[in-house]
Amino acid sequence: MHAIIYQWDLKPSAEEDFVSAWKDVTLCLKEKEGSSGSRLHKSDDGSYLAYALWDSLEHRAEAFASGIPHQDQIMKMRDCTKRRHPEMKLVVTDDLLLPIPEKDPNVFASFYHWMINPDVINPFKEIWHRVTLELRSKYDVQGSRLHLASDAHWVAYAIWPSKEMRDHAFAHPVVTEAEKEVMRSALLSKQIEVPMTVLEDHLSRINSAPQN
Repeated sequence: MHAIIYQWDLKPSAEEDFVSAWKDVTLCLKEKEGSSGSRLHKSDDGSYLAYALWDSLEHRAEAFASGIPHQDQIMKMRDCTKRRHPEMKLVVTDDLLLPIPEKDPNVFASFYHWMINPDVINPFKEIWHRVTLELRSKYDVQGSRLHLASDAHWVAYAIWPSKEMRDHAFAHPVVTEAEKEVMRSALLSKQIEVPMTVLEDHLSRINSAPQN
């Protein structure tokens, strides 16, 4: 499974038109081209980010090459955009992310970016796996999904019921001192976090998500 991260800076007062057009295009790709959908977020810096899933990059390329309906909506998205950032292509490597409950439409999400020493990636992933499952159980959160980007960065996509819950969990860490040392030794770059609010959710579930 592959994920794509898109990011846009919008023109003033263009949010409503952009979100409406994005939704039409996303549902079209999901229903007619077989994508696994997408989820739209607004980050703390005001930019908009979409997290989209495809079974393969080849499938995605074929879908776009075939000529997507709703070209007028694609043009509307472009008209609303002041800047489109380069897209990020990711391979899903480990999935501990559950669907967002329908009762919680506006949840808190984060992307985390790292460069990880390849020699320490397995211990890093083992700790990430244990900690994610404990957080999911202890705080009833949706969990996280780990990816390898085309530029060799690692990216985790995490979902929380609220920013307050995330802050509380981080203030009461479940990582042991020994695990912290392993994580620190694994990182080749400072962790980058992109905090976001979920605006629209049209993302399908990956079958591997429900682990305990």
